[in-house]
Amino acid sequence: IRAEQEEAYRQSYEGAVAVGKELRSILRLAAMRGLSIDQSFQHFDSKGMGYVDLDDLVDGLARLGLGVSGSAAEILMSMIGRSSSLLFRADDLQAYMNGPDPGPPPE
Repeated sequence: IRAEQEEAYRQSYEGAVAVGKELRSILRLAAMRGLSIDQSFQHFDSKGMGYVDLDDLVDGLARLGLGVSGSAAEILMSMIGRSSSLLFRADDLQAYMNGPDPGPPPE
């Protein structure tokens, strides 16, 4: 059963990386077209709370046409949120957009 869990995690991680690359591309394109990171962040922070939680992330990705599983979304959230795996703020999104692509899944 452990091998099955490891395989499920690997697939979720790969899904998170793939969606994350698409998200980075979209954010970079938006920046090239003159949108600030705050404007891009507002797409995800539709409630105006100043942070994005997991549900906001999934909803925002869906509105961009990017489907993601729940487990992949959780992994992506932890990649974006620098100080928390439960939420992120505009500066986290900025750092994610400009940061390196993630490596292979942790062992």
